[in-house]
Amino acid sequence: MKRSILRAAVVVAAAALVAVIPACGNRGGGGTGGGKSKVAIVTNCTDPFWDICEAGAKKAAGEFDVDLVFRQPANLDVAIQNEIVETVLKLGVKGLAVSVINPKEQTPDLKRIASQINLLTMDNDAPDSGRLCYVGVDNYDCGK
Repeated sequence: MKRSILRAAVVVAAAALVAVIPACGNRGGGGTGGGKSKVAIVTNCTDPFWDICEAGAKKAAGEFDVDLVFRQPANLDVAIQNEIVETVLKLGVKGLAVSVINPKEQTPDLKRIASQINLLTMDNDAPDSGRLCYVGVDNYDCGK
């Protein structure tokens, strides 16, 4: 129970962080036409846990006047998640937070994305992806 509360708090914090990404400066990407900045969160699967994250992200997006795109893949499938990420990128987002399914497999694509827009990893990390930061807990330490 304690771990799930901590995990939920971390992801809600990630949602708030995503909402303020546009203040980090422009590294290319869309949303530079004077309108609201657009940010996205792509989870690793569909789960009630992510519904809590989505509620927090929507609240933060409203408070910081940002457009939010929130997507949950149907299951833990890298191909499906990558397709969702590519679709989201075409929407002109300035920032993306992603819960990486397979860091080793996804790192090359994440590096490309990180060179174009602000990228965060959350819940699951890809440390060599060029992401700005990882928001989450060390599952090993948390389990102690």
